[in-house]
Amino acid sequence: MAARDLAGHRSVAELVRFDSPRTVHLLCCNQGEPIKGREALADFLSMAFGESLEEGTMGRSYVDVSGAVVEYRFPADPVERSSGGTPPAEPDEAQVSEIAGDGGVTQTLHATSLQFLESPVYDGRAWYGGDLRAARPVIDRYLSAWSRRDAAAVGGLYAEDATLLDSLLGVRLKGRSVIASYDAAHGGARLRPSPVPAGGGPAVYAYWSGYQSHLNVFLAYTGDDGNGCPGGAVARLQIERGRIVAERRYHDVASMRRCVNRAQLPDGWWTHAAIPPPVQDQVTGTVTAAGRQVEVHNGTAGAEKLVRWAMARFPAARLGAPRVAFVAFGRDAHPEQCSGGTWGMAVEPGSSARVYLCLRVDRTTTAFQRSVALHELAHAWMWQNLDEEVQRQFVTRVGLPGWDAPAIPWEKRGIEQAADVIAWGLGDDPLRAQELSTRSCAELTAMFRLLTGAAPLQPSCPPLG
Repeated sequence: MAARDLAGHRSVAELVRFDSPRTVHLLCCNQGEPIKGREALADFLSMAFGESLEEGTMGRSYVDVSGAVVEYRFPADPVERSSGGTPPAEPDEAQVSEIAGDGGVTQTLHATSLQFLESPVYDGRAWYGGDLRAARPVIDRYLSAWSRRDAAAVGGLYAEDATLLDSLLGVRLKGRSVIASYDAAHGGARLRPSPVPAGGGPAVYAYWSGYQSHLNVFLAYTGDDGNGCPGGAVARLQIERGRIVAERRYHDVASMRRCVNRAQLPDGWWTHAAIPPPVQDQVTGTVTAAGRQVEVHNGTAGAEKLVRWAMARFPAARLGAPRVAFVAFGRDAHPEQCSGGTWGMAVEPGSSARVYLCLRVDRTTTAFQRSVALHELAHAWMWQNLDEEVQRQFVTRVGLPGWDAPAIPWEKRGIEQAADVIAWGLGDDPLRAQELSTRSCAELTAMFRLLTGAAPLQPSCPPLG
């Protein structure tokens, strides 16, 4: 699901590859015919978002053993505003997908937010034959009863023969009294509604199942049960005559990874899922540099020249070149690695590093781009060559709080300043490094020798702030 969310930021072509060829999408509240097939889905998404999906905001993913819920935001306003009327809220949608054994999406429901359906200009009751506001008090009582560990209040939420399913945690309950008893041992988590992406309002979505009498409501919430690991979930509630007749819970992917022992998770659709490779992350060339072959992704001739030059700087200083599987270019193609305005990232998954340069491939000849490439390659080199004693000595010499602890601000981490020192020593341009700008050439040379055991090349000195 994390890979699918990334695809949602890139292109329609990449996103639809996560749907099976015979996928079926049911639009919210039976507005129009079902969308059948991957090609038809691509046409629909292209019409709604544009080919690049740049205007769409993908949200979070929630899973259980046999399905998933994905939040996202439509950017367009499909409702014409009446003259002088209140603008309707943008429609926030939740996709509720059923997943096949190979990980492909087979059927998807599109649920639309109550906030949108209840807007003054567009009252959903006239279209859907029911009062959507009736779900509000049920949601409020649900959050309050489960948060207070009030078994009687929880029991009052459900119909006599209601069911509660949490297949990820192995919970299968039937009957009001059984669900109320479960609450006595597992409630008290202080539940709070979770906002939709981009601050669009509370995550409460609705879907009418054709002409059936019940309303499907999807509530995204967070819960802090006091164990130091708050998590998120989506509850799918089928509401009929003010009571829940069925509930199914899905768990937030990120909090599940953080809070749940993976060894305790049951097998699900993810066990055998084949994740499609990113469409935009393509191998455009392979360069041989410093005796090593390095793939270049999303590159140009200029990008390959930059990689070849940066790799060659290591043997020029009598250092072994780092082992690098690929160097990938482009901020848009790698939103996860290039988030937060960073200019690059190096990842060390095994014997060979993966380097992401969040740079424009049509401008690869500037001093800044050369310094970014050297900095990220320096990370790969250090992983493969530095021991903890050298790291300790560097931190002590420079006067930093630590090498790579997450609690240390990025610019104060030893590993980042060390990468800047190596980039300075291998470069031939003025290096713009704020944290090194007060260091003398003698200090920088000593730091470079400590890290590498070699002399720097002929960098510009001192660095620029």
